[in-house]
Amino acid sequence: MIPEEYKPLIDKISSVTDQKKFRWEKTSDEEKFLLNLGLNSVTIHYFEAYPDDSPTVGFEIRDRLGDRIDGIYISQDERDYDTMWELYRSARRNALKIGDTISNMMKFLED
Repeated sequence: MIPEEYKPLIDKISSVTDQKKFRWEKTSDEEKFLLNLGLNSVTIHYFEAYPDDSPTVGFEIRDRLGDRIDGIYISQDERDYDTMWELYRSARRNALKIGDTISNMMKFLED
């Protein structure tokens, strides 16, 4: 479950991501994405710790040096998983510029 103190932050990040106001970045982990917010940042990642574990989305707050200072981990069987999964998917699409890629392919096909 998403803790109450995290809900406004996650809601706002979801909103600005959907509006493309900020750009998420790729990291060395292909399932983890980074968003810089002032002197701090957040990362979101998808993982399965073991083959039989539930898929999990992790959301971590990082300090100005990039060190993890707090985080939440929501597994597929928890109530707020869909919210976190949608944020992860939006962050991934944003970082990988999926919208731009589709637009470019459509332009190519129209020429």
